[in-house]
Amino acid sequence: MLKFILSKLGLAALVALTVSFFSFMLLFMAGDPAIAIAGHEAPPEAIAAIRAQYGFDKPLLTQYAQWLMRALSGDFGMSYYFKVPVADLIADRLPVTFIVGSLGMSFALIVAIPMGVIAAAFPEHDHRPHRPGYRRRRPGNPELLVRADPDCHLCCQSRVVPASGTRCGPAISCPWSCLVTMPRPPSCA
Repeated sequence: MLKFILSKLGLAALVALTVSFFSFMLLFMAGDPAIAIAGHEAPPEAIAAIRAQYGFDKPLLTQYAQWLMRALSGDFGMSYYFKVPVADLIADRLPVTFIVGSLGMSFALIVAIPMGVIAAAFPEHDHRPHRPGYRRRRPGNPELLVRADPDCHLCCQSRVVPASGTRCGPAISCPWSCLVTMPRPPSCA
């Protein structure tokens, strides 16, 4: 059991490291961050000063290693946009984030617990609506992937919620259809 837990913790650390690397690389995907901070009309001397100030003149992997070491010690640096410490920005927004997350989890539990009780009280009953053209679930198919038809109805048949952009195109199928192999949800017509 200890070996299992350690392997999962190692995998979680590897995933966190990979996500942090790609998050760090997002800073450089739009171009030179020194130009973004200084502005496109800034003189080259100002851009060079910003590169030296923020360490953008160092190799990319060196920048990432320094950023990671500071982040692991709790120093998230200064916000380029707001010019305040990032930790302060996180602390300011944490209460609202906690409230929104708690409300979402509460709603999920309010819906899930009664549905679980009903399913447990009537185990032999199939609680799904029976409509022509839909096959019964085969053993081993995840329920969420098989019963995606309400979303497909909303996005493709009634067009209340568009599947892509502002309307369904003839070549766009429902968002769930790539996940479902049987039964196939209706596609946009």
